[in-house]
Amino acid sequence: MFKAIVISSDRERAKYAVTYNPPQDDTVIVNEQNAQKIEEEFDWRAEAFTFPYSDRKPLLPCTLDMRTGSAFCHSHEADDCREFPELDDWGYLNVQLVVCLILNGEMDPIIWACAHPRVGLRSWHCDYNCIRGAHPDTTEWNMLYGKALHSYIGLNVAYCLPDTWEPKSRTSGGKDYRDTYFYQHLLRECTADDGSSDFILCMHRKFFGIDKDRFNMDNFMRADKAQWLKDRSKNYDGVFHPRSLWVDVSEMRWILSYAGKLPMELVLDIMESADYRPRRSLEVLHDPLHPTNRGALVKYLDHCWQIIVRCQMMARELGMNNLHWEDEVVG
Repeated sequence: MFKAIVISSDRERAKYAVTYNPPQDDTVIVNEQNAQKIEEEFDWRAEAFTFPYSDRKPLLPCTLDMRTGSAFCHSHEADDCREFPELDDWGYLNVQLVVCLILNGEMDPIIWACAHPRVGLRSWHCDYNCIRGAHPDTTEWNMLYGKALHSYIGLNVAYCLPDTWEPKSRTSGGKDYRDTYFYQHLLRECTADDGSSDFILCMHRKFFGIDKDRFNMDNFMRADKAQWLKDRSKNYDGVFHPRSLWVDVSEMRWILSYAGKLPMELVLDIMESADYRPRRSLEVLHDPLHPTNRGALVKYLDHCWQIIVRCQMMARELGMNNLHWEDEVVG
């Protein structure tokens, strides 16, 4: 598989120019159209970007200073979390922009930015993430491909065990893959608030139907990650029962109109005011391998694979050669 990542990365890289002229500090690398798209799709006004101990407002992707060559030249500098707002706020915002570009498949500006002689993205590969109070094992763009890789491998392995997910097998008393430690560990690795930005976590949370605070952050501070299996967040029977990430629109409409006995006109007004929108990925919730969810599963796994390939591309452009994929799986 790891060979396939490198091969796919080389094939994808061949779609772009062989060489890029190094951009100047004032060269616009991210065009306004891409920046506007990112601003619309991702919540850049979230609390994650209101820096502690800082009274300045976070910059948005459409801001010119966020889109020029100099924006990609902020290396990680802070050795202490107290220094982070002053030394690393610009760099952190730039990494978030890069994450969004990768998620959207916009690799041209990233490759161009990597040609800048002072590009700082390499220093943000594995660094202490202070912005969210995380521990040293959680970082930024390495978490992007790390979570995608875990999910890609985990779901493919589970799919190779049809006795655990086929409806007929379940009704006959077979083991359900969702009740295995293997799957529950996968959920935790990909959806728990471990210090990764919401941009990285959102696609996984939405797909699996896991809300933001489902897992306890305390367990990530432990040296032995297997300790999460004893987490009090599980039910008394030792089986994890996830709650839905968002209330489905149709269910909310039913609750208000039938259970609440409200007229439909008022129901629609309430839902519009509350900004209820259909967001769930799976038709059959909390069961990604269910045959009905086949289309959504394929789409999600393809997105995970593309993220893996794009991160490998960026690593090569930064002179990092191949990322340590085996360590990601074993570690």
